[in-house]
Amino acid sequence: MLLFCVLIVSCSAPTKKSKPNQNSLLDEILNIDTLTIEQQSALDALTFIQVNTDEPNQLYCTFSNIEHPCYPADTIFDISQSEFLKIMEAFLNKHCTNFTIQKRKELAGLSILAQEKYQVLHCYDYSNKLSYDGGPQTSGTWILPNIRGRIDLTLVW
Repeated sequence: MLLFCVLIVSCSAPTKKSKPNQNSLLDEILNIDTLTIEQQSALDALTFIQVNTDEPNQLYCTFSNIEHPCYPADTIFDISQSEFLKIMEAFLNKHCTNFTIQKRKELAGLSILAQEKYQVLHCYDYSNKLSYDGGPQTSGTWILPNIRGRIDLTLVW
């Protein structure tokens, strides 16, 4: 009888449960990976650039995997993080002239940290001659889809 009482008390005693992390719970529900500090910094940098370009809508983020105006893309290719750094530096030099050179370099360096490799959907600007001999063309519209499962990034050159 004593053993029975001990079992009932131990089973009914309140246990202290840790409060689940709401972000990780939401990520689990949405089946999204948790971001590292670097990855979150990259997305934050892209958001900052988005609202601070010289003219609106030169760079913008949308929900991931939505249909964009220039679908289907004319060309699809992959770029590495180091190639994306050069692209972002060129983009910021062209479209964020209100930033200091140091700020542009800092933002470019942060903005590329979300992934190791990026897919680019390139929609041509037919007014320019296209050649990929010297690397990717910085013309037309670039869409980098599904960055970390969270955003599509659009660059309008």
